[in-house]
Amino acid sequence: MGAHSAIWQGYVDSSLMGSGQFDKAAILSHDFSGVEASSPGFTISQEEITGLAAAFRDTGYAMQHGFHIGGEKFLAIKADERSLYGKKGKEGAIVVRAVSCIMVGHHTEAVQTTNAAAAIEKGTLDIGSHHGDVTRELADCEEEIAEEDEEAVELDQEARERPAQEDEEDSANKGSGAFEFLAAREESERFFKADYQSQPDEEQDLEVG
Repeated sequence: MGAHSAIWQGYVDSSLMGSGQFDKAAILSHDFSGVEASSPGFTISQEEITGLAAAFRDTGYAMQHGFHIGGEKFLAIKADERSLYGKKGKEGAIVVRAVSCIMVGHHTEAVQTTNAAAAIEKGTLDIGSHHGDVTRELADCEEEIAEEDEEAVELDQEARERPAQEDEEDSANKGSGAFEFLAAREESERFFKADYQSQPDEEQDLEVG
């Protein structure tokens, strides 16, 4: 779970499931790009999310054709640019847009749709009143993620540079060894040359003697 989703999961657990009005709940991205957090076992497909976005754009169509959530179709009893209320028998689904997310709640037949709607509308208002805090939390998370990414890039760069540095050191060591070898060979050649040049003088001394 990402840092953003962890924040939204807290709202699902406290504001939605904690209200006692829903058996399933979720929070969607404000731009309908996906699910940010949900209660266990509550799955909303991307196709259904796209359908919700279309329902908010064309509320008349939503009232006529309903909408789908969690593999179930709900008949719309309310549809405007902020809220969608749906019924399937005595069960219901409430979808409400907040400033920075979309809240979704499903209630059983034991719960009145009006009570469920009041709970989720209050949840979106709570997010609206704390929008600055939520925005700061999300910004802090983004900053932490950016710092972690930057650190990972630096470590990767260091790992890439290390073999090159080691190769340069090996080359330098090999070059130093070669110079030492050449110097030793030159010294040896000078020694043998000097020894060879001294041999005629020694032979001449022997002849004179």
